[in-house]
Amino acid sequence: MTTAVNRGGEFRRGWKALLASSVGVGCGLTAVPFYTFGIFVLPLQNEFGWSRGEIQLAITFYSIALILVSPLVGRLLDAQGARKVGLASMAIFATLFSCLAFVASSVWSLYLMWVVIAILSAGSTAITYTRAVSTWFDRRRGIALGLMLAGTGLTATLMPLYVTWLIETVGWRWTYPSVGATIFLIAFPVLFFFLKDPNRVQVREAELQMASSAEDIIENIGSGMDGVSLRDAVKSYRYWIIALGLFFVSFSVSGIIPNLVPMLTDKGFSATDAAEFAALIGVMVVSGRFLAGFLLDYLWAPVVAFVFLVPTTLTCLLLIMDSMSPAGVTLAVALLGLAAGAEYDLLAYLVGRYFGMKHYGVIYGTQFVFFGFAAAIGPTVFGYTYDITGSYDAVLYVTAALMIAAPSVLLTLRIPPAAFDRPQT
Repeated sequence: MTTAVNRGGEFRRGWKALLASSVGVGCGLTAVPFYTFGIFVLPLQNEFGWSRGEIQLAITFYSIALILVSPLVGRLLDAQGARKVGLASMAIFATLFSCLAFVASSVWSLYLMWVVIAILSAGSTAITYTRAVSTWFDRRRGIALGLMLAGTGLTATLMPLYVTWLIETVGWRWTYPSVGATIFLIAFPVLFFFLKDPNRVQVREAELQMASSAEDIIENIGSGMDGVSLRDAVKSYRYWIIALGLFFVSFSVSGIIPNLVPMLTDKGFSATDAAEFAALIGVMVVSGRFLAGFLLDYLWAPVVAFVFLVPTTLTCLLLIMDSMSPAGVTLAVALLGLAAGAEYDLLAYLVGRYFGMKHYGVIYGTQFVFFGFAAAIGPTVFGYTYDITGSYDAVLYVTAALMIAAPSVLLTLRIPPAAFDRPQT
């Protein structure tokens, strides 16, 4: 039987890494661009005359660059650990994000700058921090990942309001270095003092000492840094099911969120009101992180995915309506936020549970190729759909179908291998 002492022991040993990882992922390349890019669309459009599709194409270039380097970052993490990679990448990201203030009149300058940011700051993404948390937590990995990834929810809640206020106060150019400085001052000290990589021997000894029965000791012996190689992982049908299901999710969520503010302003809401609705996503992302993480420790992961993802279909249908009430927007955004809250929990949890932790970094990195490619094309497809048709309706209908297909595909997964699964009793 799993004891309360044993469960609590993981949090006593790993709370510092959990806190640092939550701050790191919230201030890193995973969250800041995702939840702020849409707010810069109208200022850039007004300044340079670029279309929405042209501006959103920057996310495609950025995401493709991130895709290409993610497997390399994964190998670096497996070799060097999260601390070194996280510290260096956060400093670089804060600096380069500030440099977006120098974007020129050619839209290609925007593309180039985002590509450079993605390549040099890739270690500040969730791949680093999910690995850090997953190496500290086993029995409570689901809720630990949920707590960690809640950092992106706080970013989604606070950053749209902060960025909107900065743009109105100092203009969009000065907003970039202001955000960059904020990122560095908040994240770097926390990472420096609290982000540590566990010593495997010490962690295993602590787990065995805390086992209160012979059964607990037997359960603990097989845990730790076991896992299959990347070669064996890609031979498994599970690898491709996870890739396909989360591709659909990433395309849908990543397509809607950066375009949400323009969608709402098109329907008559002010930029400030639209940003406030966008901030609500953050509140729901935090809720989704906590709830999904908790449920992942007790329920089969594809069932959790089904519960959180299918309702997003209603979000798409609500956003298609010609006129939306504040209540309708609130419901649409709330369901979207819950799905966004669950997606990264699912990616990290599924990789760790189905393939183990020994080669987690590189396997997660290759899975992120599919996840990231979907995130790359989603905003651009939405943006160009608007440029061509004058509305987002066509792509929203497709997205509604994908948010049913995604969890349905994941339901074809079987129970995780016993060597990597930690059923709770």
